[in-house]
Amino acid sequence: MKLLSCLLVLLYALCWCCTAANARVASSTECNHISGHGFVLFSDLECTTHWIHHLPEFQCPHMYDVKAQVQFVNATQERIYCQDRARGEEFTYTVVPEFVLPRFIAGEISSFSSPLTRGFFNSTLVDDVAMTVQQDGVIFARQFDMLTAQTLTYYLWPASANPFATSSSSASSSYFYMSHYVTTPPNFDQLMMARVYSTDGSWEFPADRRSPLAVYFPGVSDVYASRLRENLTYKAVIQGALNGQQHPVTIETVQNYYPGPAGYNGDGTTDYREYCVDKEKPHWVECVGLMVQ
Repeated sequence: MKLLSCLLVLLYALCWCCTAANARVASSTECNHISGHGFVLFSDLECTTHWIHHLPEFQCPHMYDVKAQVQFVNATQERIYCQDRARGEEFTYTVVPEFVLPRFIAGEISSFSSPLTRGFFNSTLVDDVAMTVQQDGVIFARQFDMLTAQTLTYYLWPASANPFATSSSSASSSYFYMSHYVTTPPNFDQLMMARVYSTDGSWEFPADRRSPLAVYFPGVSDVYASRLRENLTYKAVIQGALNGQQHPVTIETVQNYYPGPAGYNGDGTTDYREYCVDKEKPHWVECVGLMVQ
C-alpha cells in the first residue's frame, strides 16, 4: 500500500510538471502580444532630456519595470509639453503607446506615437505625439522576479546638475531620478526627482554609467506607508557598482512625478492568478512556478 501511494504521488508530480511546462509556453505566447502600455513621461529641469517610465502591473503583459530615454520628433509638440510643465500645475504626464513590450525592451522598436495626457491619463495635451527612442535608450528593464524586498529600496540615476543649488549640506549635490523597486503584491510604484550627495564624501555616481544603482533605506520596511515624500531629507545607503562597498548618502526629495497611489495595483488587488492552470487557486504565490518564461 505504501508503495502504491508513493507511485501515485510520483505520477501526480509528473503530471503537474507537464502541465506547468505547457503553461509556461502558453503564458509566454499570451504575454508577447501587442498591447497598450501606460508610461509616465518626465524630463530634466531644463526640459531638454526626456524619459518614459513604464507603469507596471501584477498581470500579463505588464509585469515589467522599464525606463527609456526618448525624444520628441516634432519641436512644436515638445514646446507645448515643456510650456505646460513649466506652469507648475501638473507634474505627471502620461503616454500609452501600443507595442509588444519585450520587443521594446530588446531595442526592436525605435519610435511610437500616442496621445499625451496630463496627470494619470486625465486630459489630453497633444492628440498624437510622435517620439523616438534614443540609441541604447532603454537603460533599465526587469521582469518581476517575485522576490520580496524587506527593506525600502529605490533605483536612482542622474538627471542633471542643479544650477541653482543652495544647500548648505553640499555645493556639489546633483539631481537624480528615483524609482521605487517594485517587487510582489502588495507593493507600489513611485517616480521622483531628488538631490543626492555623499554623506561622507566617499561616493559619486560613475560618470560612464547609464544604468541605475540601488539605494537602500536601512530599518525602513518596503511598504506603501514608508514611501518617500516631497521636500524631506532621508539617510540611505548606496551599493557600489564595482566593489560592492556600501556608501552613506543623503537624499533631499524634490518632486513627485508619479506618486504611485495605493489604489493603482499598489494594494495587490491585481495578481498573477490568470497564469494558474487551476483558475481556482486562491493566491498568486501558488502560480510562481508557472512564471518562468
